[in-house]
Amino acid sequence: MASIIIADKTRHYDGTYFETRPLGGTESSVIQLARKLAQRTHEVTVYTNCDGPIEHEGVRWKPLSERPPTTCDLYIAVHQPELLGFVKRPKRRAIWVVWPVNQLNHYKKVWRSWWYRPVPLLISLHQAHMYSPFLPRRDPHIVIPHGLPDDVRGHPRCKMLRCGARFSRPARRSISESSSRSGLLVFCRVCRTRRSTSTECTIFSRARTPGRPGRARIFRPASPSR
Repeated sequence: MASIIIADKTRHYDGTYFETRPLGGTESSVIQLARKLAQRTHEVTVYTNCDGPIEHEGVRWKPLSERPPTTCDLYIAVHQPELLGFVKRPKRRAIWVVWPVNQLNHYKKVWRSWWYRPVPLLISLHQAHMYSPFLPRRDPHIVIPHGLPDDVRGHPRCKMLRCGARFSRPARRSISESSSRSGLLVFCRVCRTRRSTSTECTIFSRARTPGRPGRARIFRPASPSR
């Protein structure tokens, strides 16, 4: 069993948010990685911008304002080089590069990478190809992709499916997000005139987009009689 510390300052969240609130790819991946490590009997502690210390799914969650232990077996900073010194003397230090890798080339960040010499953990082979030769590197690179739900990865959604239970397939939905008028009106006309009898289209837009600001515009599937 190893003691593992993960630090992330992207958003305000903890392990309970995975089932209760919408999250981005970084936050959901951190939660799933921490849970999987805890399932392998490791002692996992995650420091984020959470409200206070809790324990959920075998993972300890603590706010970044709390002082971390001086050492641990593995310390993972999530993308931000400013977090590399959060744990003073870990036995192994790594940085999980979950955003475009070229952001680490900034002159205000690159010196921290050389000072702490973390092991880079990438999320794709494209990042390995784009990784700058001016940054500390590991040969070969370690790639840990974003955590994906089981049904997206082609596995059964839950244990009940393995027992032969049958579920009705939900209706197909098309979701579009827009922050400008460019091409959106044409897309709306297409949804109205050529919409499928089994697909519902939902558009999330900002205030300048035609329609009610901050509201979702829903084009429901036409009935077979139309």
